[in-house]
Amino acid sequence: MYYANWRENGSKKRRRWPKWVAGAMAAAVLLGAGWMAVQPAQMTAPTLNQESRPETAVVQLLGAAQTKPGQSGFVAQTTSSKTLVADALESAGVKHGASEFMGLEYYTDTLSVGKEEQSDGFLVRSFSGSASDYNALKAYVDLLCSQYDFALVGTPYYKKITDTFFEFTLRYTGSASLSGQKTPGTFVDYEGNMMIYGTIDGNRLKGAIWYDRKLTTYDGGYRYGKSSVQTDLVGDSITAGLYRMSNGSYATSDGRLQAAVGRAVLVQDGKSSQCTATYTFSADSNRQEILVTDKNGIPQMKFYFPATYTMTTGQIYAESEFIIESSYAVKDGGRFDRMPEYTWPSMFALAHGGGYVVPVLGMSGDMQRVNVRVMYSDDSVSVFYACAQMDSAPYQIEALIAARPTKAAAGQQASGGSSNWCSACGGSGKCSSCGGSGKVRKLLAGTGEWVQQDCTSCRPAGSGNCPFCGGSGTK
Repeated sequence: MYYANWRENGSKKRRRWPKWVAGAMAAAVLLGAGWMAVQPAQMTAPTLNQESRPETAVVQLLGAAQTKPGQSGFVAQTTSSKTLVADALESAGVKHGASEFMGLEYYTDTLSVGKEEQSDGFLVRSFSGSASDYNALKAYVDLLCSQYDFALVGTPYYKKITDTFFEFTLRYTGSASLSGQKTPGTFVDYEGNMMIYGTIDGNRLKGAIWYDRKLTTYDGGYRYGKSSVQTDLVGDSITAGLYRMSNGSYATSDGRLQAAVGRAVLVQDGKSSQCTATYTFSADSNRQEILVTDKNGIPQMKFYFPATYTMTTGQIYAESEFIIESSYAVKDGGRFDRMPEYTWPSMFALAHGGGYVVPVLGMSGDMQRVNVRVMYSDDSVSVFYACAQMDSAPYQIEALIAARPTKAAAGQQASGGSSNWCSACGGSGKCSSCGGSGKVRKLLAGTGEWVQQDCTSCRPAGSGNCPFCGGSGTK
């Protein structure tokens, strides 16, 4: 990164500019444009305080009652065999907060949009593309001003010297409380709560969007040059109410799903299976984790949140809570050979296609949609409904999960395993790719024929043993 000195109201300030802007402006200096000298600096590393920004993921349901922790917003209705503990939702639609706006990372697939970082107290995303993507940026600014609480400050800047320089400065007009910090213009003297700027060099466009750290992006469904996409909550039972049955189990009011405490029902494209469910708080990892495992102890679904989050009846955690923006996850479409074990603040991972999948930046990977609804929660039990939609079969995976919250002992992971257990297999000793069978089905390239082969992920191949612990289950 580079700094450049500039003056405003007679006082000298410094503006941080990326190297590509400084280089383009230096070229303008050689042509007598009078640009100012630059000096190197560093961009700060990204830091996301999810506890202070819960609106990034918890969305307010249209028509849903406001509730307190452990309550469902009404007096429970009891029949001889069941008690209604959570109302059905009126709609799968969501109403987003005043501080949320349509993210550029969702709006166009021709621009490459970078992960969210922080610099000078602002949130920043870089972007790059071709010269024609300038039209997409203009349309994006029009969208922010027409559908969201933003207004242009002054006139958009567009000037061709050697390269072309452009900038849009926007002012937030909504009701959300922002940081109060204004971002100064790069090429103009305007100040605002958001700035979109960049350069066009031949057919190459580069730029960045800076916005107040109290603002949050989400997918509003708008797509440049295309029809809008559906962004309602997903899952066949996402709007269902919840009953506590006379035997202590929990069932959705649509009659589709039922799970005893400590169990989960997993539905993959309509085919259901019974699983084990745990809900564990860990001081060591500072998180609360919900884990669903099959009859062989193989993880099928895992999601976790910071330990500071409070699970409240009626909450919905949308995909923005779980999106992973790290390049190593994005490049493979969010797919991993084994259950990811990273220090992400939140995660939703699903067994799918012989591996595990997480949602990634722009929901551009193998997982297309995901949401988790806290159906019911009190001090003794929590019931979750989770649904993910994928780009290949099984296309929709749902789970109704009922589990008692427990605390992991010191030295234990949230999933309940000893800290000496192998994190790849969860201590089972089984290969996560084949489930311990030693065999996998593979599609022969160009033939459309499926064959069974030895699993090459096992160590040794075909043994069914976890490749990281050799079957011992320990590190």
